[in-house]
Amino acid sequence: MQIASSTVAALSGLSIEKMKGAGSGIKENRREHKKQVIRLALERRKPNADDPIDVLEKGGGLEICGMTGAMLASAANRTPTLVDGFIASTAALAASKISNNVKDYMIMAHCSVEPGHSTILELLGKEPLLDFQMKLGEGSGAAVAFPILQSAVLMLKEMAAIESAQLAGQI
Repeated sequence: MQIASSTVAALSGLSIEKMKGAGSGIKENRREHKKQVIRLALERRKPNADDPIDVLEKGGGLEICGMTGAMLASAANRTPTLVDGFIASTAALAASKISNNVKDYMIMAHCSVEPGHSTILELLGKEPLLDFQMKLGEGSGAAVAFPILQSAVLMLKEMAAIESAQLAGQI
């Protein structure tokens, strides 16, 4: 979470306080320590907020960098991406800074309780499909959202029009 928080802070110019929540339920003194570590990392590495590649290079972490690339590749292939949680949304924000068009292919699964997640959703101009106050991680929001998307696609694809269902004139 620290890597995601520092990456979002660097990409957005927003304070660490807007990013860092209790996460896994840590006490306030530990949370303050984590904020200090993030501030120090940003001061030492000095990522350029106008260059998302520089931000990723100086602190994005392998997981966030990989997801950023996957989201860009999906958009290039006109394939939607179901984005889950704070860390994946951090990659989505980075991808959107590299190419604004990538946002058109993002579906936000849910909004987690991590304060930085709602900030990212705002920055992306996206609404999540679900908001169950989840804080589990590991793709849990996407796992819940996927069947909803699947049902919506099937309904659009397979639902008969009034004319073809032989209901014309009966309604």
